[in-house]
Amino acid sequence: MKEGLPALYWGFRCFWSAAHLMMLLAFLGFFLWWALTDNHAVDAFVALMNDLNGVRRALSSIVPFPWEVWRR
Repeated sequence: MKEGLPALYWGFRCFWSAAHLMMLLAFLGFFLWWALTDNHAVDAFVALMNDLNGVRRALSSIVPFPWEVWRR
């Protein structure tokens, strides 16, 4: 017993941490492989920027700038 907890707890905790670390590394590896092949990362970035630009335009047409209110 370590700190009042049984050894089985610590073994399970180490196993669970290692399993999550392996899953995270596998996901990171898959993401890097996906991003580096066929310009997927560039295409995703361009699509994200276009979507964000559309949101920016929509919000700027809804909410006026403070100096535009005084011109009316």
